[in-house]
Amino acid sequence: MLAGPRGTAAVLVEEIDRARHAWHLALHNFDFASAEYVDFAVFTINAAECCYTALLKEAKKKGVVAWREEELAPVATGTGANDA
Repeated sequence: MLAGPRGTAAVLVEEIDRARHAWHLALHNFDFASAEYVDFAVFTINAAECCYTALLKEAKKKGVVAWREEELAPVATGTGANDA
């Protein structure tokens, strides 16, 4: 993690990607933790999840998104499966 104020949106997005990866890795490691390390594995999951969600909140506050505005348009406009 970078200390202090974040530079650009790209840096923040990179940090979010790293935090998401760390969270997924912690979840994976839990599956292989021996009985002696379960508490540590749970702690690691919780810490990684907190970091990831904090970065997502920061991105939301700064208006940083990972997609362009035009990609937010609805994919389908019909109301049912029988629309032609």
